[in-house]
Amino acid sequence: MISIFDNLTAVMIFGVVLLILVAVQSRSLEMNNELLSTYSGKVASLDLAMLLENDLDNLGRDLAPDTVLMIAPTQDGAITRDFVFNLALEQTSSPGDMMSVQRRYRLIDDSIITVDTSNVQTYQLIREERIDSTGIFSAWTEKWASTQMLTYFNITMKDDQFLNTINADSAKYVRVAFAVLPAYHQDSQFIKEMSWNTTINVRPY
Repeated sequence: MISIFDNLTAVMIFGVVLLILVAVQSRSLEMNNELLSTYSGKVASLDLAMLLENDLDNLGRDLAPDTVLMIAPTQDGAITRDFVFNLALEQTSSPGDMMSVQRRYRLIDDSIITVDTSNVQTYQLIREERIDSTGIFSAWTEKWASTQMLTYFNITMKDDQFLNTINADSAKYVRVAFAVLPAYHQDSQFIKEMSWNTTINVRPY
């Protein structure tokens, strides 16, 4: 009888230890997934931030002060759907000759995903470009596309007093901001979105 109880006790202890090991393994796997998700979100956020900074730093490059530098962004509530800006670049095939360049950011709907109990619309940012070296602009050509997990994108024009303006002619600064959801996001994660913003001085020439 004592032997039977000893065996039952051993089985129970083994079962408890097994459950603990399974719980630890499950938590470890969950933590690894969260780290992967956070890392992927940081990489996507930094990559897009660098592209936008490098791109917008050329806004108005080599244009005369009385030239149209940009077109006021098209807003859809809190997000920017479309933004076009101008610059001039030297032609590689004909050094010394300049060509007009337009760059456009276009935000498109991607998919609706569930975060906690809420449905969230995600977006992708497409950057397009067209050139004019003969008096006629070429067709828009896609140059790059962001992650498809954007949840927010906004461009705001600001005047010399750093106040918001809807008039492109009075814009002295451009503020760009976005938020991105990690690609491997899980409902149990604490971090939901990664946000970034910066303000860029519009070239005075």
